Amino acid sequence: MKKIHALLLAVIVVTSFGCTPSFTLTEKNFQEYKFQVATADKGYSLEMPEVYDDLYRSNLLNLGGVLDTTLVRNYIDSLVFDSLIGFEADEINLSEYYYQYRLYKLRYYDLLLRQFLKKMVYDKAESDSLEIVDYYYANEKLFAIDEQINLYHILLTKNSLLNGPDSLKFRELNEEDLENAVVSLVDSVKSLITSPDKFPEIASQFSEDVGAKKGRGYVGWTKRGKYPDPFDSVAFTLRNGDIGGPYQDDNGWHIIMADEYYPAGLQPINNNLYIAAKNSLQTVKTNKIGNHLIDSLLADYDVVVNKDIADKNVYIVDGQTWGAIINGIDTIDCNEARSLEQSYREKFNVLNTTPEMKAKLFRQLGE
Repeated sequence: MKKIHALLLAVIVVTSFGCTPSFTLTEKNFQEYKFQVATADKGYSLEMPEVYDDLYRSNLLNLGGVLDTTLVRNYIDSLVFDSLIGFEADEINLSEYYYQYRLYKLRYYDLLLRQFLKKMVYDKAESDSLEIVDYYYANEKLFAIDEQINLYHILLTKNSLLNGPDSLKFRELNEEDLENAVVSLVDSVKSLITSPDKFPEIASQFSEDVGAKKGRGYVGWTKRGKYPDPFDSVAFTLRNGDIGGPYQDDNGWHIIMADEYYPAGLQPINNNLYIAAKNSLQTVKTNKIGNHLIDSLLADYDVVVNKDIADKNVYIVDGQTWGAIINGIDTIDCNEARSLEQSYREKFNVLNTTPEMKAKLFRQLGE
């Protein structure tokens, strides 16, 4: 329930409450307190129900509860102050301040356009879950993936022994005995991997693959053919949680683990794929609706160019001079025309755009 405990005991701007007794405002009774909290010139007045509504919409009561006197009074002060600032701002004719007015218009139209597109395009492109799932399975070419596997890796060589704590012992061995010692090390390391969850820990302790060692043996998602055989051949015989090897190549001994495996083609839909399908379907719908909307807008599109500046240099003409009017409403001035003027000069290799070029330029800006 909405509830504000308000003890208004002080003068707010120009209206005094005198000895107003304490009272409690709630969702059920706040309309009963229709007395003026504050008044000001310009015919402004603030009544208690308005204060209640503003407080309820604020972030002060997100979790409900009670507000004390000081907090309520400060909030009322802020409402009155904002209103007085608004009255003062209303005295200013912003259109007399060109650059501030232009910035204001750009921001205003941007906000307006966002709301327009939301109502006319995005809200109409919503899809239910069944439609999204159907779209996913109906577009295999769009969502199908190449065969890939998520891999972890351990690399072991004789360097593990020659640079280890017993290096003096192993440096005395001949090449054959050293190789046998490496094989024993490899077998010992693999025996430590008692479950897939253990692999990252063992990799961080023993692997000589510097990059994978820092990532606890993680190699990442890998497509077939990315690495040479026998690594590639061994890796793609594995499935989720399988451990392959050890096997040897020119780089040393390898132990591989597959965390996940995806065959080529369309995968059973999951949360991530559902989101991807939802975004893709919304893009298709918004493009279709948006293009139709743009076509309908351009069908009645009209541009009237200011003939007085058609053959003049827009860099010399006063930037605030109007250059064209769109659909009898919106004005494009010469400052805006300058944003395209140079590109048109370079495109047509001229020192100044002709009236015909300016007509195209203003039409492009209008669109």
